[in-house]
Amino acid sequence: MHLSIIDISIIALYLLATVVIGLWYRKKARKNKESYMLGGKTLPWYMLGLSDASDMFDISGTMWMVSLCFAYGMKSIWIPWLWPVFNQVFLMMYLSRWLRRSNASTGAEWLATRFGKTGLDVGASQIIIIVFALLSCFGYLAYGFVGLGKFIEIFAPWDVVKAYVPFNVPLQYVPHFYGIIFTLFAMFYSIIGGMHSIVWGDVIKYVIMTAACIWIAVLTAMKLQGQNLNVPNGWYNPLFGMHLNLNWSGIISEVNQKIKDDGYASFGLFGFFFMMMTFKGFFAALAGPAPNYDMQKILSTRSPEEASKMSGFVNIILLPIRYTLIISLTVLGLLYYHQMNLKDATGHADFERILPAVINNFLPVGLVGLLLAGLLGAFMSTFSGTLNAAQAYIVNDIYVKYVNPKASTKKIMTMNYVVGVLVVVIGVVMGFFVKNINDTLLFIVAALYGGYIASNVLKWHWWRFNASGFFWGMAVGIVTAMVLAKLVDANQILNWFPVLFGISLIGSVIGTYATPPTDMAVLRAFYTNVRPWGAWEPVKKLVMADDPAFIPNKNFKLNMFNVVIGTIAQLCLTILPMYLILMQKWPLAITVVLLLIIVAILKKTWWNKLKDY
Repeated sequence: MHLSIIDISIIALYLLATVVIGLWYRKKARKNKESYMLGGKTLPWYMLGLSDASDMFDISGTMWMVSLCFAYGMKSIWIPWLWPVFNQVFLMMYLSRWLRRSNASTGAEWLATRFGKTGLDVGASQIIIIVFALLSCFGYLAYGFVGLGKFIEIFAPWDVVKAYVPFNVPLQYVPHFYGIIFTLFAMFYSIIGGMHSIVWGDVIKYVIMTAACIWIAVLTAMKLQGQNLNVPNGWYNPLFGMHLNLNWSGIISEVNQKIKDDGYASFGLFGFFFMMMTFKGFFAALAGPAPNYDMQKILSTRSPEEASKMSGFVNIILLPIRYTLIISLTVLGLLYYHQMNLKDATGHADFERILPAVINNFLPVGLVGLLLAGLLGAFMSTFSGTLNAAQAYIVNDIYVKYVNPKASTKKIMTMNYVVGVLVVVIGVVMGFFVKNINDTLLFIVAALYGGYIASNVLKWHWWRFNASGFFWGMAVGIVTAMVLAKLVDANQILNWFPVLFGISLIGSVIGTYATPPTDMAVLRAFYTNVRPWGAWEPVKKLVMADDPAFIPNKNFKLNMFNVVIGTIAQLCLTILPMYLILMQKWPLAITVVLLLIIVAILKKTWWNKLKDY
C-alpha cells in the first residue's frame, strides 16, 4: 500500500506545525536558562501533565504493548509494571510534592538541597547522577530510534523512495536513514523552542492521537460485531495463578514461542515473574522519578500541589487513549492475522510488526494519516522530552557549574544548541547497535534502573544517608548492571534484580558509614522544606526544638492507602477501554463502578488534602 495524498498531507501538516512551534517559541526560550529548560515554571499543571503523558506514548513502547496484548490478552495489563507504570501513583500521592519543594532545575541540582553544596563526596554524588541520567537518556533515544526504523520502513518502500534520494543507502541501513530524517524534525523544534515548544508540540500530537484512537475504536467495534476472536482459554481473563495457562497451539502456534522467548513466564511460572516485577517496582516507585523528562516536567510545575495534580493527570490522560489504540490494533491483528506478513529478515514471526502491518493494510484513508502523524509525534515527543533532560544535565550541571559558572545567557543558549545536536548524534549512533525493542527495554528498566533504586530510596527516607553513600550505591549498582547486561540474557535480567539491589544497598550503607553525616544545618533545612516521613527522628527533634509549632509529616499510612487504591484505579483506567471495545458488559460495568468509588474516596483522602502534607 502506498500512502494517499490525504494521508501524506496530514503528516506534512503535522511536521510543518512542529517547525512553526519551534520558531514561534524561539524568542521566549532564549530569555534565560529556566525559561529554556523548565518553561519558566509558568506552564499550568494540566498542560505539563498532557505533555508528560505524550512523552510516555511512544512508538516503540506501543508496538511492544500491542505485541503483548496479542499474545497475553488481558493479562498483558500487568507486564508494564516492569517500568513500573504505578510509579506515577506514588508521584501523584506524595513524591512529586516532595521533589517540587526543592525548587531545583535538575536531579543533580536537587542533590545539593539534600547533601549540601560543597565537599568531594557531594561533587561525586552529583557526577554519578549525571552519568546515570545521560546513560538512561541515550538508552531511551536509541530505544525510540529502533521503533521508528521498524515503523517507517513498512510505509515508505525503499524501491519507491530511493529514486528521490541523491545518494546510495545500503539496504540494512534504510530504517536508520528514515529514523534520521524524522529525528531532525524533533531535534529542530525541541532545541530551538525549549520546554515551551516541547509542551505545545505534545498538545497538538495528543489531539491528533485522541481523534485517531476514537476513530479506530469505532471501526474495530463495528468489525468485531458478529465475530468471535480465535484466542486460547484465559485470554479474556486479566487474573492468573502461578502458571500463565495460555496455550496457542492449533491457533497461532508461533505465539507460544514468543511467550517463551519473552521470558515473562520463566520455567512456566508467570506468578514468579509477577512477584519479582512487583518487588522491583515497589522499590523503584519509592525511589521517585528517574532523572529524565518525567522529573523535568515535575520540576517545571508552578507549585508542589500542581506537581501532584500533574502526575495524577498523566494517568487519566494517557491510559484510556493509549489502551484504546492497543486493544483496537490487537483485535484487528487477530481478525486479519492470516492476511498479514509478520516475518522478519530471518523468517521468524515478529509480533512487534502487528501495529504497522494493521495500519498499512486494514485502515481507511485519513485514519492512516492521522495515526501515522500521531505515532510520529509520539516518537518526537519522547525524543524531545528526553533530549531536553539530557541538555539540562550537561549544560546546567556540567557546563555552568564546572566549566563556566559566569556564563552569560547568550553563551548558555549557544551551549544548549551545541549539546542538543551532540546528544542527538550519540543517540542515533547508539540506535545502530540496538537489536530489538524488548531487549533494550529490559536493559533500561531491569538492569540500569536496578542499580539506581537503592540509593534513591534511601535519599528520601533515611536521615543518616549521605553523599558518599549515594555515590557508592549508584556506582556499584550501575557497574553491576553493566556486568549483568553482558553475562545474562536480556529476558533473564529481572530475575537478578534482588542480587543487583542487594549489592547496591550494601554499597550505599558502607559508603554512608565510611564518612561523617551530612551537615545538620543542611538536613534541618531539607526536612523543614520537604517534610518527608521515614527514619528522620534525630533531625525532627532538632527542628521541633527550634520551632515547637512545626508539624511533622504523619501521613505515611494515608499515603500508602492512597497508593494502593490509586494503583487499582490505574488498572481500571487501563482495562476499561479494553472491556469496552471487546463488549465485555459485566466486567465493564464492574470496572466503572469500582473506578467511581475510588475517585470519590481519593477526592477526600488526596485532592482535598494536597496542601496539608
